[in-house]
Amino acid sequence: MTALFQELAQLWRLRALLHGPLLALLVLAYAPLHRFAPALLAVVPLLALMLLLTALLAWALAIMAAALRDVVQVVGFALAIGIFLSPVLFPITLFPAAWRWVLWCNPMTPVVLGLQSLLLQGAWPPSAVWLALLAWIALLAGVLALLVSRSREQLVDWL
Repeated sequence: MTALFQELAQLWRLRALLHGPLLALLVLAYAPLHRFAPALLAVVPLLALMLLLTALLAWALAIMAAALRDVVQVVGFALAIGIFLSPVLFPITLFPAAWRWVLWCNPMTPVVLGLQSLLLQGAWPPSAVWLALLAWIALLAGVLALLVSRSREQLVDWL
């Protein structure tokens, strides 16, 4: 288990080395537009929560993929559909108000809305973004705990 944590830490360091400067440049590019608003500092906790969210999701999907081989194909399909069910390609206001709850079924929607609020408006992300992100993290942590407890003995055999 410690080898897994060491590998994850090495992967995160590599990602931080590759994507960290690009994100810093992006924030610096938008900072003058918003007169260097202190709200831009919220990008740090937002990205840290995004990293935790993706790590939990990746770990849960890895366990499920080891148990059920079709999970890999389902995840590929879900990612293709997920890009259209997140407000990356369009503002959330263009989506019908009665169906906006569908967008919140995507775990990346709070992250996208938070980054849009920070970078495009220079404002602190609304509390709904933080609450939804924390709810997704809690849900995924619960699912992961359940998966690990139920598959601890079989996981070695599956791999």
